[in-house]
Amino acid sequence: MFQHYNLYESLGLNPQDSTLHLREQIQNTLTELRKQGLAPNSGPVQENLAALSILGNDYRRGEYDRRLADTDAAPITIASLRSLAAHPAPDRSPQPPAGTEVSRNQSATDSDSAQPTDTALDWKVADSAAHPPFPPAKPKVVVRDVSPLPEGAAHKDLWKRLPKIPRVVAALLSTSFALSFLTMLWATFEGFYYLSEIEGAKNADSSGLLGAIAGLGTVFGAILPLVVTPVVLVTGLVVALLSLYWVREILLGRSATAGIFLPTSTATTGIAATAAFILFVGTYSGALLGVAGVLLFVVTGLSLTGEVKAWFRGKILVKTTAPTGRTA
Repeated sequence: MFQHYNLYESLGLNPQDSTLHLREQIQNTLTELRKQGLAPNSGPVQENLAALSILGNDYRRGEYDRRLADTDAAPITIASLRSLAAHPAPDRSPQPPAGTEVSRNQSATDSDSAQPTDTALDWKVADSAAHPPFPPAKPKVVVRDVSPLPEGAAHKDLWKRLPKIPRVVAALLSTSFALSFLTMLWATFEGFYYLSEIEGAKNADSSGLLGAIAGLGTVFGAILPLVVTPVVLVTGLVVALLSLYWVREILLGRSATAGIFLPTSTATTGIAATAAFILFVGTYSGALLGVAGVLLFVVTGLSLTGEVKAWFRGKILVKTTAPTGRTA
């Protein structure tokens, strides 16, 4: 399946910004590229020139946005971008606010260089050796603000806006909650089972020395698991409540203390769950709790990544080829 050449993603631009704002951003980028000594025919310069001509003009931007949103249209390629950039258009480019001074040299430079060297006007023109693709720039990671959701937003909307790693963390915590809930149910069942074992031992024939010893052994063998069953229940409850709390915090984002308390709490609770698994290795509840503990250790590791830390600051990390020093 084809993909349109998306100038917004390639240059780290926000499609919601005004044409004037985009034009200013691209002009600043071109200024930085010139300061870096890049040649006018270099890939980054040519790409930004095409973007300036297209996204910096209301008419061409409208044509581009319509084609970008049309999944049934022919692919937007390097050649078709050059073609649109060179296409004559009504002068609808936004003007700077009143009182803003623009140097004559800068205006001349923009007007002379805003058109990539291409005279073809057909959107369907094929790529050719005369117009090689823009050399791929080395991608880097930039930080962007997360748009806040309205009060009372649905959980599915909260889930959809999660970046990749925070979404994985939320899924692991949800699984941990489910496992700890099953742990509590199974531990309750085991507790009733051990009680029935004790009642059976009491009613057993204890006549004779051997019978009395066997009865006592059965009673103590049933009491020991019954005493530690509450430990499993309490540990499972802590894991469930902790997992549910952090799922909520991740969905909401923006937590000043989460960067510290998320890894600390999940690591501590993971140790407790693993210890319970080791102590009750022969029980189903202990096994379920052990798996939940392993998931909490994975969450601890992921919570230390830059993407999760940025998410709790209300930011997202985005890969872009835009020049250093400029974020969308």
